[in-house]
Amino acid sequence: MYKLKESSIHVVGADCRAAVDDFDAAYATSLRLAADTVEGLRHSGLPSSHSQRLYRTFSESFNHLLAGRKSLVAAIGQLQVIHKRSDQAETSGGCPVPWEDVFFTTAQEQEEIDQMRPSRANDRLTS
Repeated sequence: MYKLKESSIHVVGADCRAAVDDFDAAYATSLRLAADTVEGLRHSGLPSSHSQRLYRTFSESFNHLLAGRKSLVAAIGQLQVIHKRSDQAETSGGCPVPWEDVFFTTAQEQEEIDQMRPSRANDRLTS
């Protein structure tokens, strides 16, 4: 069992919420920027090859944002696994809804979760 401070659970939970919200805000702003750019360039006379290159660059930036968000979500899942195996498991960290109760079990591949678990070798020897 991991020993964590209750205050740390609350601070990290708030940081998780803020980080996800920041990614979502950046994604929304980027989508609006792209949409406004497309609208602004319509009928501008800009050659299609130039606008195509620009739109592809926007698309790549969206993919990078989503990949970063995916990694963040996986990290939050790992934090939740640690939290659930700590002396503060009953303390609500206020993680992004609905992750508080169910997300940590699906945040990563089962194999990764198993690697984070304390060894069960002693349990098998005594059963």
